[in-house]
Amino acid sequence: MAKKRYIFIEILLVAAILAIPPIFAPKAEGIPCVELSPFIFVELAAALALKIQFDRMHWNSIPQEEIRKRKTELAFKTLYWWAICLAFLMFVYAVFQLAAFFFHEEQSKFSVGNMNPLVFWGISILNLAIASFYEEVLYRQFLPESLLFVTDSWKKGGIVISEAVALILFMLAHLYLGPAAALNSLICGAILRFTFRKSRSVWAGTIAHFFYNVFVLVTCLY
Repeated sequence: MAKKRYIFIEILLVAAILAIPPIFAPKAEGIPCVELSPFIFVELAAALALKIQFDRMHWNSIPQEEIRKRKTELAFKTLYWWAICLAFLMFVYAVFQLAAFFFHEEQSKFSVGNMNPLVFWGISILNLAIASFYEEVLYRQFLPESLLFVTDSWKKGGIVISEAVALILFMLAHLYLGPAAALNSLICGAILRFTFRKSRSVWAGTIAHFFYNVFVLVTCLY
């Protein structure tokens, strides 16, 4: 009981500090400019802290002893689900691009200006890698799994609420990019969560999420 109370309080703190503030982000004009913000390192530290806690508490995760014994098998499983996840994400992207074409929605484009290409891509890769890891740990691992842990006595009701809360928060965190981007995030978030549940690894989703974001960035540039 004490453990559940601790996790519940932690959920509230994480939601108040990390998950809720992005909902109130100002509307972006196209794709946000790439810059090296100190907050990205705060995200990295928070994600690492939450993941380390998750792994040590073994909330439905693969035990560390089993990971050590089955490293090769689990690595292939991660790559397998990464490929499937990325394929589904790209399919969703194609559907949204097709819908934008038929509805004559103007596609977001932006230029790097006079910025050194190496600096631009270095900062972009770092930002996208950390953001992908951060979002997978927060929205696909910590929030739904910890909510499931707290609401395990609610049976199916607890599962529905846990999954819905994490998914809706992820969608609302992207509302600043517009309704279409928020809907896209809702669908992609469900795919990424399914990937986590199947692979029991945050890395499959992180890698797929990262490649997807890089592809979107490239299409916005060229």
